[in-house]
Amino acid sequence: MCNHHKDKRFGSALEHGSAHTEDHRRWSRRAFIRSLGLAGGGAALVGGLPVRAFGASPLSLLLGQNFSDHILVIIRLAGGNDGLNTFVPLYDYDTYANLRPTLRIPESQLIQLDGDFGMPNFMQSLNPLWQEGRMKVVNTVGYPGQNLSHFRSTDIWDSASDADVLEDSGWLGRVITQQYPDLITNPPETPP
Repeated sequence: MCNHHKDKRFGSALEHGSAHTEDHRRWSRRAFIRSLGLAGGGAALVGGLPVRAFGASPLSLLLGQNFSDHILVIIRLAGGNDGLNTFVPLYDYDTYANLRPTLRIPESQLIQLDGDFGMPNFMQSLNPLWQEGRMKVVNTVGYPGQNLSHFRSTDIWDSASDADVLEDSGWLGRVITQQYPDLITNPPETPP
């Protein structure tokens, strides 16, 4: 399921120098969200279905004209993110700071979200979403019977399968297929 062994696109890595910087300049928040929605929706729905190179499906036509306020954003970071430095445990900051003397984010550089967690001030653009109740964070998430392979663990997360089950489809695609078996040919009025 994972493709970590494939070559990266030129400009996608720090070692690509100015091409990497230029690659970041071309992305706006709107372009990112638009691409994420299209890619995520397409990946979730296409699995196992024939793909037509020309001609839009009834679902894509409906999605193109829909103005609903239904929004689901799933951001899956592939390596590198440090959850404890993304949402810092203020309720036990001293332990966090002692265990991470060189990695910790100083308390003075944290935006307090609630009594328990704070986020680094470089993420301040997300604070209004938090304050308005439009953003939630699910912390300390895991699965039973942890697999020590990063690659297999990624597959388990993507498929929502048990560690000893090899599932060939993603969890979101299966949920949508169960709820809307004829989604592609007979889509609902608004996206699920």
